Amino acid sequence: MRSFRTPTLVAPLVLAASASACTGTVVASESDADTSSVHTLLVVEQSTPATVDESSRSQVSVWFLRAADEQTASDATRLVTDVLELPEEGTCVAMGPAPSREMPARLTPIELAFAGDVHVEAGASRADLAVRAFPDVAGLVSGVLYTARSQNGLDLSSDRLLRLRVSGAGELVGFDASVEAPLPPSGVAVDGVAASSAEASVRRAQPFHLSWTAVGADDVVYVDVMPMPGSTTDRVRCAAPDNGHLQIPAFAVPEADKMILSVHRVRDAALRTDSGEMGAAHFDLAVTARVSVAGQ
Repeated sequence: MRSFRTPTLVAPLVLAASASACTGTVVASESDADTSSVHTLLVVEQSTPATVDESSRSQVSVWFLRAADEQTASDATRLVTDVLELPEEGTCVAMGPAPSREMPARLTPIELAFAGDVHVEAGASRADLAVRAFPDVAGLVSGVLYTARSQNGLDLSSDRLLRLRVSGAGELVGFDASVEAPLPPSGVAVDGVAASSAEASVRRAQPFHLSWTAVGADDVVYVDVMPMPGSTTDRVRCAAPDNGHLQIPAFAVPEADKMILSVHRVRDAALRTDSGEMGAAHFDLAVTARVSVAGQ
């Protein structure tokens, strides 16, 4: 199983000793120059039920990580974000209890900077982000993160260009950045039957064929097959290239009358301003469906 880290950091905003009019430039005291940088980290997760009578739920989070160097920036992601564990493409594994958070080899303290007012826009929708104190991990993290005030404030269906707008505060100058979100999975079908249909079903202890509309980009698709709440059967996770089909093995089908099928498309992309890259964005967009499980 490989770790799909959330997300990869790119192109730091280096702290400078004097102010600059360039978008995305960060300013700090002379004593901090040459020793630290600030990285913007945007994570967008969305879950959409396959049935049209239910609405999507999204979660948006933003961190402004002040780190001493590139290695520390990498360590910072391991301290403030979860690690997405994926099997090798084309395979499935049973997922046990969540692993404990891996501590980085270098235990350099990380500061999460305050950046003023922050919001995210997609088309006509807008998510205003609230400032929240970050729960410290082993005394290594201090500061704040930004999260959406509600789970339905952002609509990625009409416009995939997502804009991050930051007012700035103190040494962090305000900036506007953008990134293109992937398409959420669509056309999901179970053995040729639309997952949104009440007729969608699988047979216990039998494999089934899962299909979706392929996009063909460098995105990753993974599938969680889960029993309904209350079952003791393990969740099974599968990964695949975005080619539109995957054979789900028999051991993934739970010992239950129904299961939850969750198909995710994942993308990591650079967060850009007019002056270049200044951070990273991670997207995890899912479509979920309840599927009946019949006897053999």
